[in-house]
Amino acid sequence: MLRPVDYSWLLGAGLLLPYAYAMGVNRCTPLGGRDWGLKGLNGLLPMAQFLGMALLMLVVPVLVARWRLGLRAGCFGLGGGRSWLGWIAVLGAAVGIPLSGWIAPIESHRDAWQPMLLGLAALPAGWLLAVSLRALFGSDRLRLLTRGVIARSLVPVSAVAMLLGAVAAPCHKAAERYWFQRDTLLRRDPAFPAMSPFESKVTRQMRVEIRELLGLAPVF
Repeated sequence: MLRPVDYSWLLGAGLLLPYAYAMGVNRCTPLGGRDWGLKGLNGLLPMAQFLGMALLMLVVPVLVARWRLGLRAGCFGLGGGRSWLGWIAVLGAAVGIPLSGWIAPIESHRDAWQPMLLGLAALPAGWLLAVSLRALFGSDRLRLLTRGVIARSLVPVSAVAMLLGAVAAPCHKAAERYWFQRDTLLRRDPAFPAMSPFESKVTRQMRVEIRELLGLAPVF
């Protein structure tokens, strides 16, 4: 029942838009926490933002498929109506992505806002669970037909989502290697025997200053 333009909406709004939104927040704003280490953020980033992106990719295609099916076959009673709970779930996942980047660097923010962040993630997760259970145990034949058509339409979308992840993974790995080679602060160097070059340089400078205070000849 769906045409190529409908699948364009599914792929564009359901997959590419959530990916672009999450990567835009993560890589183009301070909310991505890219100035902090994983330990400093307690592992919250980028895990929380990728989780929010995954939830968006699960929820938005379902809502878009309902909308497009309603346009094509609404006169036959197919297609879902306005799912306010579904869009609230989308809003929860969308807000959670920048919120996680805001609360991660500050410990007081993490303690105060983490319950809210968990609640925002629970909105799309709970909505998906409710929709799945209703699809399994519902008895309305017309709604069962609608859900079956939507499920069939989401098969190629899920395949493209897996392909997007497979293509994006090497790109993220290449970016990680690119920036790791430019990390001169913590990356170990045989010329500076210590846990990090920075620590070795600080130790050498302290030794020079201590010897100056003691009136000893400097040693390099």
